[in-house]
Amino acid sequence: MKRLVQALLFLLVAVDVVAIEEPKYELVAAYGDAIEIRHYEPQVVAATVMTSGQNSGFRVLAGYIFGGNEREEKIAMTAPVTTSMGGSAAEMQFMMPSEYERDQLPKPADERVVFKEVPAYTAAVIRFSGRANGVMAEKYWAQLQSFLADSDWQMSGSPTLNQYNPPWIPGYFRRNEIIVPVISKQETDAVNEQKLATAKDMLDAWNTLDWERVYELFGETGVLHNMMLEPTRGNAEIRTRFKAFEDGLTRMEFIVLNMGLLGDDVVIERLDSFEFNGRTGMVPVTGVLSIEEGQVKEWREYYDRNWLLSEMGVIDAEPPHPLAPQDVSIDRNSMSDEERLAVAQAMLDAYRQLDWEAAANLIADDGVIHYAEKDPMVGPEAMRRHTARIGALLTHVDFDVRNMGVVNGVVMIERFDEIEFNGHRGRVPVFGAMEIEDGKIKVWREYFDQNQMMQAMGVVPRS
Repeated sequence: MKRLVQALLFLLVAVDVVAIEEPKYELVAAYGDAIEIRHYEPQVVAATVMTSGQNSGFRVLAGYIFGGNEREEKIAMTAPVTTSMGGSAAEMQFMMPSEYERDQLPKPADERVVFKEVPAYTAAVIRFSGRANGVMAEKYWAQLQSFLADSDWQMSGSPTLNQYNPPWIPGYFRRNEIIVPVISKQETDAVNEQKLATAKDMLDAWNTLDWERVYELFGETGVLHNMMLEPTRGNAEIRTRFKAFEDGLTRMEFIVLNMGLLGDDVVIERLDSFEFNGRTGMVPVTGVLSIEEGQVKEWREYYDRNWLLSEMGVIDAEPPHPLAPQDVSIDRNSMSDEERLAVAQAMLDAYRQLDWEAAANLIADDGVIHYAEKDPMVGPEAMRRHTARIGALLTHVDFDVRNMGVVNGVVMIERFDEIEFNGHRGRVPVFGAMEIEDGKIKVWREYFDQNQMMQAMGVVPRS
């Protein structure tokens, strides 16, 4: 009898698999019994944000395919049910049957259902059985990450949990997969070289005042975001924004201090030297460029706006602090990148905990801090004096880190600083660069708009 039950269960599972359409893919490589590299064909998915667990997402999407659409049409169920892993705004997806193009699908009655076209991609996959709760999913995700760390593949997207069976299938017979987009390291190197070449092309276009090339590199949908202002979106708006520069800018030179890849983006720490309406100026800036297929999709700029406007002669104001010195000697072989990141993380943690003594102890005796002071702070005692002035009023600090890594031996941190100062809460975009030697910060440069910081602190009114 036991064998008969097992046989019937096996038959049920087999019928379930055969009857339901799944994404089409080509097997690229297999590693043992559980891990594969696959190349998936394009697909269209219906997606919704899960507001209160998987059931909330499933009900919304199931409602759509069971007739909750403008044609009251029932759409065949497919497998797997896909959910993003982690985050409060996790998403669930159903693949739409391959017989439908996106524009052939009936309009959902529920506006929470949206369609997405997923292009062809390569993915790493790990299979496992059982009921895929959070603990089990994290266990196998850790195994897949460990495999990728020692492989010729690198992650190029976020992982998803994919469940192929209806709820009544017993755990032993259930099929689950964690799927994450990947790219080969050879492809990664080629893509990164293209990104750096595009960034250099953009710098050259500015240095030669080749405006048409600048606009061409932004493409039709590029975004320019000077972080203290609203983003400028699209080629037409960018052209309008730069028109004033075209008329008045007669010389431009980007003096690059450091340039490289920070995560998927290109970061350029630089001094902008220019002549505008007959007036020469120089401003320290850090730019972060998100680049895809030879075009700049987004360019984020971190600098002090009043400094720029005063150097241009637009306003009469004194620069907030001197240019960062470039003659500081740093032994770049004294620490590994991982050790440098650990020191930078310790500084972030000290600020989060409002532990000003720990922060001061991370500064080298001759360490230079270019922060919100008119003159740079030098050494841990200067840090102590600075925090003594603001520490009593600064009751909350947190960092929303967008990007953090090491570029040519320098720790780069793109982030939002979330603060509460004297009862005022604020959030400020900041870019930090730390040069670290023998476990201490030798140079720390912070790029942000001082007026925006003062507004966040409640020192000046918000405009």
